[in-house]
Amino acid sequence: MRKLSNMILPIIAVGMLIFTIVTVTKSKTEPKRSPEFQPPSSNFQNQIAGVGIIRPSTNIIRLAPHIPGILSEIYVKENQKIFYGTPLFSIDEAQTKAKIKHTEAILKTKQVQLEDLKQHFQRFENIKDKRAISHDELTRKRFAVAKAEAEVNEVIENLNLLNVELSKMTIRSTINGHVLKINSRVGEYIANNTIPMIIGDLDKMQITVIIDESEMHKLDKKADAVAIIRGQENKKFKLKFISIEPYAVPKTQLTNSPNEKIDTRVVELLYEFENADIKAVPGQQADVFIETEKE
Repeated sequence: MRKLSNMILPIIAVGMLIFTIVTVTKSKTEPKRSPEFQPPSSNFQNQIAGVGIIRPSTNIIRLAPHIPGILSEIYVKENQKIFYGTPLFSIDEAQTKAKIKHTEAILKTKQVQLEDLKQHFQRFENIKDKRAISHDELTRKRFAVAKAEAEVNEVIENLNLLNVELSKMTIRSTINGHVLKINSRVGEYIANNTIPMIIGDLDKMQITVIIDESEMHKLDKKADAVAIIRGQENKKFKLKFISIEPYAVPKTQLTNSPNEKIDTRVVELLYEFENADIKAVPGQQADVFIETEKE
């Protein structure tokens, strides 16, 4: 029994040694696997890297009615080509049309009253014997005509405002572009803070690029720049510099990189795609690289 117990420890030691040798040998013989995802890169020797958000050349235009109400009609579909002045959607006009009808009736009454006062005043003014009517009476009738004229003009002004209001019940396109998104449905109540529709021009795409404030001094507006759209890592799209927003803001767009700094500020640049034929939609992200000189 004692002899058997003395043999257990050497057997365990030999087994662990064999396991270690097999494991090390297997790790050396197995080929190294290449990473499934290659991080995007450019051919520039020196560069500024940033994150870009694709947008239409007109930027995103959020449309809302001038007056809240029930959405009564939608005339377009998402991704439809639209032109300046194209009707997009309407708010229910019933209440405004009722106000117009009521105001038109008031206007007719006021106009009849004005005509009656004018005739009375004209008869008194045509009396040859001025002693038959006092000067004060004639003055009161003149003022009555002037007051009635002012009331008629006021009603006409109100009627014009109501017609303008009616014209604003149908929202029309302010650009030549496309319908990007429809957020509401017929029958919904559209409040002042509701955005029923978003439009923009997709014929020419731009990209807002966010770079770190610490690299701002390296930027050359005339330097080459490329964008690599997420999901299209094998393609590099050339960019043309448009403008810079001259105000640094806190960083909110994160890339989830392990080396990423979050307690910093960033600057926004605007570039335009030189190639109009890109397969992307507003809101997509891209990695952007801007060539710099060697420091």
